[in-house]
Parts: sequence; C-alpha cells; structure tokens
Amino acid sequence: MTEASFRPGSDSYAYDNPWPKLNGGRFDWLFGDGWRRPLAKDQGAKMRREWIWFGRVSHDEHKDWLKFHQTTFLLFTVLTTWVTCWIMFARPDWPMGREWALREAHLEIARREKAGLPLISPDLIPR
Repeated sequence: MTEASFRPGSDSYAYDNPWPKLNGGRFDWLFGDGWRRPLAKDQGAKMRREWIWFGRVSHDEHKDWLKFHQTTFLLFTVLTTWVTCWIMFARPDWPMGREWALREAHLEIARREKAGLPLISPDLIPR
C-alpha cells in the first residue's frame, strides 16, 4: 500500500495505518487514538498507556478487545434470535385469549357429555 492510501475514511485506515498519530482519524475528536482496533502481540502490538478497557482482560489490550466483541456479538445474536422465536412461536395467549376460550369450551363440552347434560343448557335462552 502506498502512503497516500492511508487517509481517514478509507477501509484500511483503522486497521493497517502504520502512523496512526500522524493522520487524523474520524473519531479522534471523541476517543483520541483509543477507538482503533488494537493489534495482537504477534502483529507488533504495544500496550498503550490510555486504552479503552472493555472489562474483560486487564493485561492484554487485544485480548480484551477480542473477548468483548465476541461476547457482545454472541449475546446480542442469541438474545435477538431467542426473542424473535419466542414472539413468533411461543408467545402467550394475550391479550385476546382466543386459545384459552377454545380450550375452556372443549373442557366444558367434555364435562357436559360426561354428566349426560345437553351441550347448551335450555335455561340459557329465555322462552
């Protein structure tokens, strides 16, 4: 890559920029240099004094970044999938109660047949 390709806004800027302090980044006004993906140790990473800690690994910036992003991705993916499936397939019979009324009607029919009563009571409708 040429030096001219390292410019803010390009895809390679945040990951491959060998001179991050020389070129201004898109989020430098907010995070300074802390928003960029940290490099692994085998990629020549150095611990920065003020890196954004994600609360996972306190001694390795790259492992902390990786663990946080893996956990967040899995958590949101699993939760979104579970909530979507619950809403579509296992949602409760609320607020209409249609399934409850149908189940109750079947129970009432079975009770009346077992007792030898007519399905609809003649006293229900006045003559």
